[in-house]
Amino acid sequence: MRGDFKKTYTPWGIKDKKEVSDFLLFLNKIEEIQMFLPEDGDQGIKLIKVGMFNIVTAFYKENVLKLFEKLAEKLEKMALDKENKIKLTGFKDFSKANEEVKKLNLLRIRIREAEALLYKIIDKLEEKYLVLARFLNAASKYLFYYTIEKYDLPEWVPEEKIKELREVLEK
Repeated sequence: MRGDFKKTYTPWGIKDKKEVSDFLLFLNKIEEIQMFLPEDGDQGIKLIKVGMFNIVTAFYKENVLKLFEKLAEKLEKMALDKENKIKLTGFKDFSKANEEVKKLNLLRIRIREAEALLYKIIDKLEEKYLVLARFLNAASKYLFYYTIEKYDLPEWVPEEKIKELREVLEK
């Protein structure tokens, strides 16, 4: 009984927590993302929500992976449509954004972190799970262009940032 706390249930059976720590971190990150998904949004946001609330299922039911492939393709197309519509000319300055934009950007960053964790997990598993990383990548891209399109963010100007830094250092 003493060592049971070191074991956990995974899609691959009961394993040592040390062996599956990246998977547990991934699950935690997905739960975190779920808490911060916006209540309202367009079709792309709704697709991201459905995917995030079902991504763990793909580890337990392989037929769900095919659905994620379609979901990733649809999100990639929607992100590309937004990207072509916006035509970015440079970096956007998120530091001067309102709270809603900062929340969306933080959500996008969390999705990228989940994607990075998933790649670590996939190294230990099978490549069939790459479709989930593709979905996360598409979700992150879509969220970025959704935010840029919805909110008018100023261009990031390095000279202004350097000036701000100098002013702070001179005080």
